[in-house]
Amino acid sequence: MVNSNILQYTCGMGNMSTMFRINRQSDPKRQFTIDQDGTLRVAQRLDREDISSYKLIIEAFDAAGNVGTQLVAVYLRDVNDNGPEPYTVPKYCVFPENTPVNQQGTCEIRCTDKDSPEYGPPFNMQLDQSKWKYGEFLSVTFDAHGDGGNGSMTIRPLVVFDREAANPGKILEIPLILTDRADRTNHASVHVIIGDECFFNKFTTKFASSYDS
Repeated sequence: MVNSNILQYTCGMGNMSTMFRINRQSDPKRQFTIDQDGTLRVAQRLDREDISSYKLIIEAFDAAGNVGTQLVAVYLRDVNDNGPEPYTVPKYCVFPENTPVNQQGTCEIRCTDKDSPEYGPPFNMQLDQSKWKYGEFLSVTFDAHGDGGNGSMTIRPLVVFDREAANPGKILEIPLILTDRADRTNHASVHVIIGDECFFNKFTTKFASSYDS
């Protein structure tokens, strides 16, 4: 927490006034500060996912130029400050237009979490029904055992798509409500792309020609 005390130094250097400073090479982002009474404090918000530990070099010096140093190790304890983030497998979920449903395959939605495992999977994943618009075109089902027990969702096409049709369009958003094992919730989306038939035909022809040669 910003402004919280980490520790306080006392320094006996006779009658000379002692001053303190942090060697900024050990704190390049200036996330800590030390008062002239020797109190080391947090100066900025700390994020374990950015930097998990610090080795601060504290310097005490007097007017005569005498300098003493001490190393302070600061380790951050994780808190559940990140919700699950979805991604699709394959990376781009594409269903080609003018293709029978049983030939289109499926895509999978999985999650990652930047927090430590105690705040990560298994995940609960569900559609955000308040924003979901494509139930007649896509089936999206949750499997608690998917992705090795982390939880996943499977996207299946329900219709033969026409890329040029106004409905559902070329890009379909799947809004999600994602929750980790410690009940941290995130609202996020993945997208399905309706692929161009000409592109797929050209790609297939080119691949077949290269293979045959």
